[in-house]
Amino acid sequence: MKVLKIGLKIWSTNQNYLSSIKALKGEGMIDYIELFVAPDSTEDHIRIWEDLNVPFLLHAPHSYAGLNFSDEECEQKNRLLIDKVKLFMLSLRAKKIIFHPGINGTVEETIRQINMFNNEFPDVFDKTVIENKPKIGLGNEECIGASSEELSRIMKATGCGFCFDIGHAICYASWARQPWEAVIGQFLKLKPEVFHLSDGDMDVVTDDHRHFGEGNYDLHRILSKVPDDSYLSIETHKDSKENLDDFVRDVNYLRNCLKEKNEGSRNA
Repeated sequence: MKVLKIGLKIWSTNQNYLSSIKALKGEGMIDYIELFVAPDSTEDHIRIWEDLNVPFLLHAPHSYAGLNFSDEECEQKNRLLIDKVKLFMLSLRAKKIIFHPGINGTVEETIRQINMFNNEFPDVFDKTVIENKPKIGLGNEECIGASSEELSRIMKATGCGFCFDIGHAICYASWARQPWEAVIGQFLKLKPEVFHLSDGDMDVVTDDHRHFGEGNYDLHRILSKVPDDSYLSIETHKDSKENLDDFVRDVNYLRNCLKEKNEGSRNA
């Protein structure tokens, strides 16, 4: 049977979910947490998560939160935000750190900054994986690292690993008018270390992180392409600030898809 490590993605300031997380951890619903390091996080937020005793991956602030590798003018702000990410990494012993490549800039600048920061923060970038993006962002910005070719170029130039957001790849396929399975196949050749998954509309060029079953992604087929024992972060919307009931439904939906796939393989 296919086994995946299922991850809950939340923000470092989401202490409102702490009691739900403790309960779900005890029920075996969470294998790890992917923690987005909010720019306004403090050391108090670090202490909240330190006591949880669960594996952590970190997601660095993205461009909307102020970190943009592709813009030379963001260099100093990027440095300050990476320093904050490092504090979380050391305290939570994070296994991987996810960065976006940037928006409205150049791939050359992204590569330059990553290599520069690799010299300044080698322990951070030793764990870094770069996430692919849709070509067009939610604010109509142009994203760096939307194609497998551009992502591969960044990886080869910086030595970073790869976080594969499957929904972003499907959005790119729609924008580029290419078959989604072919696009996913090209990205899989880059050997992702972490996967992101949500549902969505196959024909839309921007992602909206729908709950599983609310879009028309072929989730059974998609899951068959994810290698066993991979980190798979569920990136669907949170419907409540009080509980994680929607996350539980998504996990169960995902597990049912995996079960049906495994049963189909045995009966084939």
